[in-house]
Amino acid sequence: MDFAKLNELNSMTKKSDASQAKKNEFQNELFTLLVETGYDAIVEKYMFEGVSLGGVNAIYKYYITKSPEEKNQIMSAISTGALFVQNTKGAAFRVLVDLLMNTLNDSEKDLALLAFAIKNIPAKCKSKENKLWGDAGKTISKNLIFALILDTNLPAFEELNIKEAFIKEFKSIIAYTLSTIDTQEPWQTSAIEKFEKWIKPVERNIEVTMETAQMPSIKENKKAEVTPASAIKPLKRNELNDLSITLKSISDRLVATADQMQATDKGVNTLNAKLSVVQSEYEAEKCKTSDLIDKVGQAQEELKQAQSKNDSLSLEIFSLNDKLKIMEHEISRLNEVIERQESVLSVYSADKQNAQVEQLNIIASKLRPEYLDFKNAINMSMSLDLGENLRQQLLSIFKILSKCGVDIERR
Repeated sequence: MDFAKLNELNSMTKKSDASQAKKNEFQNELFTLLVETGYDAIVEKYMFEGVSLGGVNAIYKYYITKSPEEKNQIMSAISTGALFVQNTKGAAFRVLVDLLMNTLNDSEKDLALLAFAIKNIPAKCKSKENKLWGDAGKTISKNLIFALILDTNLPAFEELNIKEAFIKEFKSIIAYTLSTIDTQEPWQTSAIEKFEKWIKPVERNIEVTMETAQMPSIKENKKAEVTPASAIKPLKRNELNDLSITLKSISDRLVATADQMQATDKGVNTLNAKLSVVQSEYEAEKCKTSDLIDKVGQAQEELKQAQSKNDSLSLEIFSLNDKLKIMEHEISRLNEVIERQESVLSVYSADKQNAQVEQLNIIASKLRPEYLDFKNAINMSMSLDLGENLRQQLLSIFKILSKCGVDIERR
């Protein structure tokens, strides 16, 4: 696929201010890439960098076309992606909010993706110091609460296959966000009321629930025997002290073991996260290497064609140089011929001009007597004799001209 258009759109400044046409174009390009390659590190990069252009919308559009097994693979790929794990400045949190918004606004809600978003949002909306990202509430209000289609039906949390602790923390975050919203338009009020109704009733305290769940119930064990108080043998003071020390030792070991298990789990999670990052980076570098190999092969082929063309042009230039030398020699020869002919023509032209001047002088000499007679007759009165003389004089002039080569009758 040609990434030129994606890169052009992704390089825009202030992507959130881009026109809807630009956003649609980016989403279509990203969807095409998804169809060709599936969800990988490159797709993750464009989705995270182009989240303001609706990159998550393209992911959701691609996700809903897949089978349940393929959907699970996509959710797994998203959760283990390098950028998702790093969650720089809450970027993964923004992606999850957009996924949740797309799912809730869909008439056919994907409960698995809904559970995935609700389960991960509480963790990803906080920094490593377990502090809520500064704009988390704004992100939820703008991209979820006020982006909700008001007539959509919100599913019950009981339909989701996730632990109550995740649901409780998610509800707390939504409740906190709702409490921070001040200015409300009528449609905003409807959206807020819809979410308030969705997260009610307020969830129970999870810690209390877990503690009470560990206590045995008589109702649950109908065969349990009750020992009468009179049958219990009282313990001596030193026996009580020994028992207390033993119980404290066991309790300390349990706490130490729990701490060690927690530290081990944290280390495993850290290693898994690092492994995911390394795997994503490896896949990205692998794709880059493959692209570079293709480009190198293409460049080598182009170089080979260019060298072949260069050899052909060199032969053609050599041949043209030979022809040029021959033509230059021929031009030189023709220039010499022209110079000789121009010299001859110059002589002929001078002779011709001299001959013409001489001829004119001869004509003028022969016509002079006639001209003098005409000049003498200018002031004379017209008579028959004078007219006859003029006619004879004209005939004489024409004869002189004819003898000198000016043949008027034939021209």
